[in-house]
Amino acid sequence: MSVKQAQSLKELQSRKNKLLVKKKSVEKEQNDLRKEHNRLKDQLNHINSQIKKMQKKDVTVSEHAILRYLERTMGLNIEEIKRKILTDKAKLAIATLGNGKIPSGDCTLVVKDNTVVSVV
Repeated sequence: MSVKQAQSLKELQSRKNKLLVKKKSVEKEQNDLRKEHNRLKDQLNHINSQIKKMQKKDVTVSEHAILRYLERTMGLNIEEIKRKILTDKAKLAIATLGNGKIPSGDCTLVVKDNTVVSVV
């Protein structure tokens, strides 16, 4: 082997050793980052489960269910109630005035888009 070849070989081995050290450093950093990633992932899972527990709501009863209960167990006639709310006079007032609060007998109808949405 010539002096020039020996010098090139030594230079290549030196570069190889530097790269191996750098590679080992990167692998350690990669391992540390993987551990940190898993730790953060566990923390997020724990927080998500706490949020989910807090968001559980009490059992509620919808207005539709209440209406059906009144109708079916207490014998309220819903159609009769609708007729009492929406009299001919009320229909004429709604056709004339449109949306808003419309006086009707002993109550006021709240109307939106041709629908009585509340009674006050």
